[in-house]
Amino acid sequence: MSSVAEKIIEWAKSNDLSLDEEEIMDARLEDQMAFDNALVNAFSETAFFAFSEQGCPPKEFLPGVLSGYLEQITEREFDLNSVVSEDDWKTARAIISCDGEDIELKIDYVNDSDWVPPELAGQMRDFSKNYCEKLLYTLYGEDPFVVLYLSENAISALDSIRNTLPEPQYNR
Repeated sequence: MSSVAEKIIEWAKSNDLSLDEEEIMDARLEDQMAFDNALVNAFSETAFFAFSEQGCPPKEFLPGVLSGYLEQITEREFDLNSVVSEDDWKTARAIISCDGEDIELKIDYVNDSDWVPPELAGQMRDFSKNYCEKLLYTLYGEDPFVVLYLSENAISALDSIRNTLPEPQYNR
């Protein structure tokens, strides 16, 4: 087991997160892309896991993806009331309720695509920054992604571990 794998497992334990340790121990953590893929695989059973390409229209997948994000929040309950579009799914609007308050989330760049909008991860992180104690943090693999609910310190610590590895080298 590499020292990076040990650090990931120690980080998960110190943040009270459950992951597939064998997936981390067996991963070839040679660069940041391998690190990301290993984490997505290791958290695939214990966090919200989805594919970036959904294979169906946004009106079918977007409510489930948004609910998956919201279900990671532990200290408050958020309910997704609706996800609608008024411009043929170029954009969408989600109504989320919590503690009797309705929160509107405008989602840009939906583009009537079967891909999860790339900006959604940042929007959900901003949403959690405004309404939660911790942050919704999206980790991307080659196609799938997982969503974790972490403190800023936990995110910084994970980024520090990741940054010990080199950027991936692509054949040019």
